Parts: sequence; C-alpha cells; structure tokens
Amino acid sequence: MEDKACHEILEWLTTVNYATQQEDFLKRRQDGTGKWLLGTDKFQQWINNENKNILCTGIPGAGKTILTAIVIENLEEKCKYDRSVGLAYIYCNFRRHNEQSVDDVLASLIKQLCQRMLSLPEDIKSLYAQHKKRQTRPKLDELSESLSVLLGHFSRIFIVVDALDEYSSRDEALRRLLSELFRLQSNSTVSIFATSRHSPAIQSAFEGCLQQEISAAAEDVRAYLEGHISQLSRVVLRNDELQKEIVNAITKTVNGMFLLAQLHLDSLEGKLSVTAIRRALKQLPSGTDAYNIAYEEAMERINGKTAGEKELAFQIIAWITCARKPLKITELQHGLAVEIEETEFDTENLPDVQDMEAACAGLVTVDEKSHIIRLVHHTAQEYFERTQTQWFPRAHYDMAKVCMAYLLYCLQSGAGLRTAGYPFARYSRHYWAHHFARALAKPGLARGLLLDKKKVVLCAQDLVTHLGIRKAFQLAVQVPELVTEAHLAAFFGSENALRELLEAGYALNSLDATNRSPLSWAAENGHEEATRFLIKQGLVIDHKDRWGLTPLALAANKGNPEVMSLLLSNGASPDLKGNAGRTPLMLGCQKGH
Repeated sequence: MEDKACHEILEWLTTVNYATQQEDFLKRRQDGTGKWLLGTDKFQQWINNENKNILCTGIPGAGKTILTAIVIENLEEKCKYDRSVGLAYIYCNFRRHNEQSVDDVLASLIKQLCQRMLSLPEDIKSLYAQHKKRQTRPKLDELSESLSVLLGHFSRIFIVVDALDEYSSRDEALRRLLSELFRLQSNSTVSIFATSRHSPAIQSAFEGCLQQEISAAAEDVRAYLEGHISQLSRVVLRNDELQKEIVNAITKTVNGMFLLAQLHLDSLEGKLSVTAIRRALKQLPSGTDAYNIAYEEAMERINGKTAGEKELAFQIIAWITCARKPLKITELQHGLAVEIEETEFDTENLPDVQDMEAACAGLVTVDEKSHIIRLVHHTAQEYFERTQTQWFPRAHYDMAKVCMAYLLYCLQSGAGLRTAGYPFARYSRHYWAHHFARALAKPGLARGLLLDKKKVVLCAQDLVTHLGIRKAFQLAVQVPELVTEAHLAAFFGSENALRELLEAGYALNSLDATNRSPLSWAAENGHEEATRFLIKQGLVIDHKDRWGLTPLALAANKGNPEVMSLLLSNGASPDLKGNAGRTPLMLGCQKGH
C-alpha cells in the first residue's frame, strides 16, 4: 500500500499525535532521573508478564507523567526491532476532553499499532472505505472490533495510559474506558500500565493488579536542583556551600513532590544576597497546602515586576486558564497583540516568547515539539480556576473583546476568514461567543460588551453562518437590522445583562427589523431564565413577528420544550397561526420535535 494512502487512512482515524507530547516530556526530564521505577519488583513483574496490569499512583506533582514518558521510552527500546510487540500510549489531559472520548482513545490505539506494522491490515482499509464513502465516522463497537482483530497480529501489546484521573469528570465515562481496555485482555496478551492521582474509584478498578506508589526520589530531586541551580544569582554561583544549603533545604521540604522543588527553586530567583536566600529557605512552604502558597508567592513576585511585565504575565495566565482549548504560542502571541480600537492588526506588537516566559515567574512553559503554551502543572490550572476572581476577574470580558476584534481583522477582505498569517483566527471564530456569554453573566460587565453592537452583530452573523446554529448556542438564523442591546442580551440568554439594561433605563420591548422583541430571541434560542425574566417585565407574550410567528411558535420550531412549557404556563396561546397557516404544534411536529 502506498505511504500516502496509508497516511490518509491513519489521519482519518485520528489526527491526535501523542508522540509530540512524549518528546516534550522527555526533554523536560533531568538526565539520569526516573530510572528507579524501572528497577522496582512490581515493574519487573509487570514487564515479565507475571501480572497484566500495573497502576502507579501518587500525589500531584510527584512526577508521574515524566516517569510515564521514561517507561514508554524503555518499552520503545525493548520492542524497537521486534514488530511482533505492539506499543500504544495515551496522555490524558483535563484540557483535551473533546479529543479523548472512548472512541478517540480506541482510534488512537488502532493508529499507533498500525504504525508499527509493515502494511495496513485489510479490515482497517475496509473500515475506512465504508465510512469514507458515506462520509461517516465508525461507531464504538466497530472500533472495538477492529482493535480486537488488530491485536491478533502481535505476540504481546503494551498499552500505557497516563493521568487516568484527568480522563473525564464523569465517572461513567472513565468506567467505559477502563471496561474497553480490560476487555481487550480477554483474547490477547495486552499489558496495561497506568498512572493516576490517588482515586478510590480508579484504585478499585485495578483491584488484584499490581499497584506502585510514585514519589519523587530524593536523589532525583537533588539531580534536578543541581542541574538548574545556575538560574540563580551570582551570589549563589560563587558560593558552593550556599548551593549545598539550597539543595538540602529544598530536598528536605518537598517530601516527594518534584514540582514543588521546581517552584521553590524558581522562588529564589531575584534573591541577591546570602541573607535573603537563607531567609527564604527557612520560609519554604511544605505539606498539603504547599502548592497554593507557592503559586500565590509566584503571583506576588509578578506583582513586583515592572508595569509592562506584570500586565503581560497577568494576561498570559488569564488566557491559559480561561481558554477553551490549549493554545499554541503563536495563537497566544496574536491574542496578546490585539489593540481593541484598531481596525488593522499590527505584527510589530507581537510579544517575544522568551519575554512571555520570563514575565510569568516560572508558572508557564512552552512545549518545544507541540508549541503549546501551558501552566506548569495541572495543580496550577486548578489554583487559578479557584482564584480567578482574585487575580483576573474580567478575564472573559477582555477575551471576548480581543476575539471579536481579531475576528473582524480576519473578515475584512470579504472573501471569508483569513487564516494565512492569522493563527488566532479559528480560535476567535469558534470561541468568542463562549467568552462573551461568560462575561455577560458577570455583574457590571454586560453593558460594556453590549454597547459595541456593530461588532457583536457582525461576529454573531459569522457564527451562525459558518459554524452552524448549534455549535455554541441555538442561535437565530439571521441577525437582522435594528437590533438593540436587549436583543443581544436575549440572544445569549443573559438574565444578568437584561437586568443591568433595565436598571440603566434601556427599553426591553423594542422590535428589530423582523418585528421580533427580545422575548422572541430568548424563546427561539432556548434560554429559559431570560424568557422568564422578560415575561415578568410585561413583554407581550403572543407578539407576532413579520412572519406571524409568536415566541411560542419560535420555541416549538426549534424544539425547546422547557421554554414552551414556560410560555404556555404564562398564558401563551397554542392556537395562533403564522402567516403560513401553521400553529406552534404543527411547526414542532413538522421539524420532528
């Protein structure tokens, strides 16, 4: 089979490439560290097939992911010249749930195992041909069957899954994944290596299997500190005894938390005297709350930077924390360079990558292979999600403004969305509405967003035209003329925004060019709370638009039963016909609702 055709089939299965993550993790490993796990009795039992499964658990920041990368590297070396041994791996990530369904995982396992074979199996070609012709995706049972058949081509298969605790917030989804993985072992020699934070549910699922506790070895922590101590001030570099004090103090404090060693070392940057360093060493946080304290201290260090550096750091961390997907460095650079009031994008306003990293006091890192910029650890993401209102309460407001401005840069040509040279275009198109809706829900921010009606309307029209109505919200097909701030608030279903407009003296009963009130917009788009609020304000419940459609008819046409029930309970007439002679019930039935 031609390489090009083979590549096309494998990319059709999934475009996710865990190999880039594997490379990035290995590059972050300190030379000579992590080997201890490979020599443990339990790992050796697993590798020698004395037990099919091993689960490695540990506290956050213990180094589980880097150890997983080391295990994968070890397995790759073992089966490099033996194609009868299969290897596939998954790095679960709480920010990538949209590409890590059970179907996605099985598709990735199939792809990785196929890549180890000299030619593509016929059943995989057949699966591709069937679905390519119909323009469909294979169902879970098809993927499961194909994977089972594929396993028969190997004498032994290693499957590695990192961070099972990050797979899904829903227990049922995790159970389905584990059920599929364990089912693979019924008719083949599949060996599973998995890591997780301590989780009763996950540990129970691996009952009877090998279980290994993960904790950063003291010698590994020392090796890391000795390898990175050169980042500190000259007063440290000239003093061998002080270097030993630093290594000993941090190693003693972190208690098996590799990440904490990194954060503590970062906290010493900028300390310019022996006294300042020794004072800081005495105050190093430890214990269960150590990460929170370390992150807070890092933010305080950022607060002490110049105004420009501080602003840049806060913007970067806010974007990474609140973005809907992991951002590549070029995407974030363009987002940060946006000047809201300008009509053209200025490439000379792009921040430098090294300046971006330096501004953030060790809290962010850029993966060299995937070019993703991210927070240094999952615990950092959790910390900033918890403290978002403390550090950047207007994040979604600012992000919505940036996305709308950037999207309009890219739509100016009139020839569709410009993406060449505009790496932030797709993110802006797909997610401006998410940030907009989140900002509308924040007290005091709604009017600032809604006053720029022209931008909002243009972006909304692009959303419904190019992304499909149900991609982000159930939006109306047209965004007509004469739209008011109240229409836009109803469009997004924001009761908070409607209340703010009412308190500011805005009329909520204005009509757009199609004779629709905000109540019609809220009802059509399935926004129950906004509909209830507008009814309470006395808007005409059976008001007809240009086509004779009432809010009830619009809700029925879109299949919004909760809104329909609300309207009916408040006196909406189910018998009023539109200009085409159809009642709300007839419209709903016609659309199959």
